[in-house]
Amino acid sequence: MKTIALVGNPNSGKTTLFNALTGQRQFVGNWPGVTVQVKQGKLRGQHNTLLLDLPGLYSLAPLAPEEAVACDLLTNHPPDIILNIVDGTNLQRNLYLTMRLLALGIPMIVAVNCADVLRKRGDVFSAAVLARKLSCPVVEISALRDSGLDRLVEMLRADLHPPLQAQKHESIAETYAHIERITRSCMRPSGKPNMTERIDNIVLHKWLALPLFVLVMTGVYYLAAAGPGAWLGGLVEQAIAGLGTSLGQVMPSLWLGALLQEGVLGGAGMLLGFVPQLMMVFLCLSVLEASGYLSRVAFLLDAALRKFGLSGKCFMPMLLATGCSVPAILATRAIDCPRQRSVVAATCSFLPCSAKLPIIALVANGVFGGAWWLAPLMYFIGAAAMLGSTRVMLWIDGRAMRAPTAEFLLEMPQYRMPSGRDIARSAWRRTAEFMKKAGSVIVLSGVFVWLLSGVLQPVGGAIAWLFVPLGFGFWQAAIATLTAFIAKENAVATLGVLGAAAMFTPAQGMSFLLFNLLSMPCVAAVAALRRELGSTKRTALAVGWQCGVAYVVAGGVYWVMTAF
Repeated sequence: MKTIALVGNPNSGKTTLFNALTGQRQFVGNWPGVTVQVKQGKLRGQHNTLLLDLPGLYSLAPLAPEEAVACDLLTNHPPDIILNIVDGTNLQRNLYLTMRLLALGIPMIVAVNCADVLRKRGDVFSAAVLARKLSCPVVEISALRDSGLDRLVEMLRADLHPPLQAQKHESIAETYAHIERITRSCMRPSGKPNMTERIDNIVLHKWLALPLFVLVMTGVYYLAAAGPGAWLGGLVEQAIAGLGTSLGQVMPSLWLGALLQEGVLGGAGMLLGFVPQLMMVFLCLSVLEASGYLSRVAFLLDAALRKFGLSGKCFMPMLLATGCSVPAILATRAIDCPRQRSVVAATCSFLPCSAKLPIIALVANGVFGGAWWLAPLMYFIGAAAMLGSTRVMLWIDGRAMRAPTAEFLLEMPQYRMPSGRDIARSAWRRTAEFMKKAGSVIVLSGVFVWLLSGVLQPVGGAIAWLFVPLGFGFWQAAIATLTAFIAKENAVATLGVLGAAAMFTPAQGMSFLLFNLLSMPCVAAVAALRRELGSTKRTALAVGWQCGVAYVVAGGVYWVMTAF
């Protein structure tokens, strides 16, 4: 089996090229560090050729575990060919890795990506000159536009010879001087400010940046709660209601009909009504990520996070937490400081994940008359709860607060026009995961609640007193909160099955929402937290803290709203 290792700097387009050459659909993002493990696939039309997509590297001196994996493969298990993808918009920086790869003595092809962007902004690049300087084949491509790939595949099929050893330099400074001379010989920039620079003048403006971020996130949830997402959600709800009516007419007195109408449609059916709103959130976040904007947000929030004893590296878990707490908790491994890593893992689930969005939509539509502002408000409340909790936890551990926060270095990718195909795939993948859960766990939970509704009433009544200070001390809300500890979506499904979705006053609804937003996450997230913290005691303390914060906040808001 012929092996080709796809190597390049983070965010140089490796995964996009890998998908184009293999026909796979690996996740693609305009964010450094998307690939964290080696992926493999057969080269299209070449069943005896294996393409390996390695994590991004800046050099052959690894600084992170995923980089160590890539370096180990290149040095200890060398491939037959190295396909070095180079971001043409950052040619000089990318060539440092190229020089290190040439020194390995493995046959290599250099693919200069973003050739279309270079032409669009007026830069003049010569692949022939670069090939002569590097003594290895060079081809211009656009992985996003599938341009130049036929020529690249022809090169990969041809017999290649090991390149001449790269010239050894006495110091890093001399190496970079040599790279600068190579860049000047093959690249003539237009000298005009490019699109990225013009946009960054606004997006990274000292006074406009943070208000713009707040406006963008508010717009995301507005589109979901009051825009196309709400309109499509209404159509789905009408279809489900019509299906329920039809079942009632076809099987008016059958036990099975009641089970389907109340146990299945009453629970999972209610959740499906919120799927278009979820998909709209996923679409918007995918566009922001693919365009390169979210990398800027991490840079902007670095200064703010440092006031809470954190760094911009914590933004990635925070971002992932808006989708699911489990990968967010796992992503904390990239945080250097062990204490900060454990604190962020214990608090990132305060942010509203996709499973909590149906609860937000239920309260917004059923209690507050379709108030679109409730979703962004819950997002910022969750962020405040997380940051406030991390500050307190780090303050308790005085050593963590006194320890200097590591410098945050992040490559700013070029702004790109998101690919409609990739955006649709990303949004559908996340939506399908939610629907898969709604079609399995949520349906089973709804049926379970419907079958045991008579038994659950005394159980709910026995624990309802716990929520009396929060305003929702009736058994249906208590059972919904209990089932939400298994999966947050269960709260909506349970209320739908029990016919209790319209029982809340505004103060009760807001309290119920806040408690389920901030309290213990689902069982899967708690299990992931236990693995990361490595201690049952510390996990129990983290869950207890979350529930305590949720109880105090929900109760406080309830009594304030009741008073006014």
